[in-house]
Amino acid sequence: WQRKYFLNAKYVPEGYNNLAEAVRQLQVRRGNALEARTRLPVLQAEAPRLKNDVDALCRAIVSANQRMQAMKPTDDVQAYNALIASNNTLQAMMALQENAKNKNIDEVRRAEALVSGYIMAFTDFERTLAQQQAVVQHAPAEDAGRTFVMRLTELVNGMRGELSSSEIQAERV
Repeated sequence: WQRKYFLNAKYVPEGYNNLAEAVRQLQVRRGNALEARTRLPVLQAEAPRLKNDVDALCRAIVSANQRMQAMKPTDDVQAYNALIASNNTLQAMMALQENAKNKNIDEVRRAEALVSGYIMAFTDFERTLAQQQAVVQHAPAEDAGRTFVMRLTELVNGMRGELSSSEIQAERV
């Protein structure tokens, strides 16, 4: 049990609680980053469709406005009112599509931030772990701190590379 659950506060050697807490936090970030990485391709694939929808609505609004300007309201009141209603509908649809597009952009940014934040936290933790390895390197093999750091090293080695192939696309301006 101690080997499997070595991060449990009950089994963490004295003086290593901060290191254990850092690993627990890193594992939470890892889970969030892995989930975000699976969502990213879907979100990124949706972005061009949302942009095309907004562009199409924009063209439809411009067209409706041109027709309204070319028309005299008094010539055919019913047709003019129908055109105004159509324009209002297009404006409402445009607002909804803009919201959807902006929400997608925000979700992509959040997912990218989770992935990159985890990678940075992981890199920082590797440095901290390397320092701890240097400290316990000459401790006796049966030293609880040395055993704990070696188990952490095994855990971290297993986590390394999980997100190394993640791609975060730069936003085009």
